Amino acid sequence: VPTCTPNTPAQRGNYNDVDDYNGWNQAGNVQAVGAAPAVLANYTVTVAVGAPAVVNGVLLKTVTVTVTNGPETVTLQGWRGNL
Repeated sequence: VPTCTPNTPAQRGNYNDVDDYNGWNQAGNVQAVGAAPAVLANYTVTVAVGAPAVVNGVLLKTVTVTVTNGPETVTLQGWRGNL
């Protein structure tokens, strides 16, 4: 199991489960390769991972991603089953 520090872009390559993204709070855009586009500098991304719950007989975690730019906010929610 790799050791990682959750919630930091520098350690993202070492993340080994969905819980490592819980509490992610990133201002601006960070890309894995190349320079971040200036047009995305004002965006903020946050991630929240919920506790395990049974959904249709399958143990899953809710993942909520919120992207904000000024007064505009978009929230997406999904489920992940790598417990």
